[in-house]
Amino acid sequence: MLRKKLSSGFLSLLFLFFLSLFIIPSVFSASISALNPDTGSPGSVITITGDGFSSTGNTVYFRSTETTSLFNVEDVDSPDGSTISFTIPTYLRLACSFDDPPCAAPYVQVSAGVFDVYVITPDLAESNRLSFTVPNTQTLGDVNDDGLIDIVDALLVSQKYVGLETSVFISDAADVDGNGTI
Repeated sequence: MLRKKLSSGFLSLLFLFFLSLFIIPSVFSASISALNPDTGSPGSVITITGDGFSSTGNTVYFRSTETTSLFNVEDVDSPDGSTISFTIPTYLRLACSFDDPPCAAPYVQVSAGVFDVYVITPDLAESNRLSFTVPNTQTLGDVNDDGLIDIVDALLVSQKYVGLETSVFISDAADVDGNGTI
């Protein structure tokens, strides 16, 4: 009798192991095969093509590869389970915005760089990440992106230089000689 219980328990464990390796991952997985386009500016609409997206409730993440800033769009629908569209944000949320107390300037403007795009479905399947590039389209010297190069830009650069936080500051526009420093 004990031998029969052990063998049936072993078979149950073997079955669960098989499920965890082959069945469950294929049911709860998501993958991205392409971003169209894979380069653009804030306001551009990206179509994510892939597999395993839920018809409703997906979350799209747009995360800087250089900083801790991110943007996520919740409750994104996929009409066919293989495409999702979303708009490139203008601002990203800094990780410090989740601290207690949060940082003084919890958002930064999207600037030139490389960003990871990935999807998490409602059943918590996380896709692979593909890169999206935001090209440098800033006017050099216009660090607050108001379309003017004026005293406000100079004051913002001065504040940044002495270590003060600024509400809006586009580093790419402040690096007017392109040497990587301000």
